Amino acid sequence: MNFTTVDLGQLDCWPMAGFAPGDYYGRCVHCIQEFVGAKHSTACLSCAVKVKNRQTEEIVKMKQEVTAARANPPERIEAAAIFHGATISLPPPARHHTILNFMATVMGLDATEVHPVNQGFLTNKGRFVNRTEGYYIAYRAGQFLKPDEMARKEPTLYSEDVW
Repeated sequence: MNFTTVDLGQLDCWPMAGFAPGDYYGRCVHCIQEFVGAKHSTACLSCAVKVKNRQTEEIVKMKQEVTAARANPPERIEAAAIFHGATISLPPPARHHTILNFMATVMGLDATEVHPVNQGFLTNKGRFVNRTEGYYIAYRAGQFLKPDEMARKEPTLYSEDVW
């Protein structure tokens, strides 16, 4: 939506754009031209229109950026997971040993066959990641419970670090 000089001239006040109708002489802070407007006006009507249109464009752009950010949120660690032919996970605060126990008791799998390398995490994008990649994802997402301790640690994520 773009404003014209007629639109702004018919409005009572445009404090965000710097112009309001009135009977006082002033000098525009943008174009240095004299104008007639309200006592506290700082811009002529044509500059106020430009300012208001720019503000409107910025608001539209910000709305589009927010919509895009909501549609594509940053990747986060969602759950501990184990890859054993397929990704097996349980919701937090489940830990890897909880999943191993679940695999043995409920699924009837031999948990001793699971190599520690297959322990990792499930992200909000549905990806299985290993402990190292999980560390960097959690770091970027600000998920560490104790961020000061994590900076001094090797890049290996444990569920205790995030929940």
